[in-house]
Amino acid sequence: MATKASRKSTTSKKRKRRIASQPSTAVKRGELPPLRLTPEQMEALRNREAELQAGRRLLDRAMAAQIWGPHPAKSKIAKKSEAVRHIATKVWVIAEAERLKRLDKISDGITMTDFAKRLADNLADEAKTNHSISVRVVGWKYIRNHLREWDIWPVSAIQ
Repeated sequence: MATKASRKSTTSKKRKRRIASQPSTAVKRGELPPLRLTPEQMEALRNREAELQAGRRLLDRAMAAQIWGPHPAKSKIAKKSEAVRHIATKVWVIAEAERLKRLDKISDGITMTDFAKRLADNLADEAKTNHSISVRVVGWKYIRNHLREWDIWPVSAIQ
């Protein structure tokens, strides 16, 4: 027959195992408690995020169109009276991809890496030759990593 002390330790071990198998509900300092949303609320959040993303894309394209209009000549040098325009790299890359697509200088079969390298080369050339704009030059790997996020990959998706 088991003694009282041995029964207590067995019960304690079982309880510890049972507690350990349950997910922790404790919230650590600096962390937010887990959200408890219904599936309908989650779907509404996803839809709202999609709407915001679409709005951001539309704004980026509008900014690119406003900044570029027709693509400026590469040999154009800004006059001293002209103000230098600061352009976000993302906006410039999107506008350049759309220009290349419009002029049929890229095919739908181009690889992601080749496309990113071409955009990076064009960006570097534009930053050197067109003094009317100020754009940060980035590498082709950065561009390649963001092609899908900027909705310019696959090439067939470019408008």
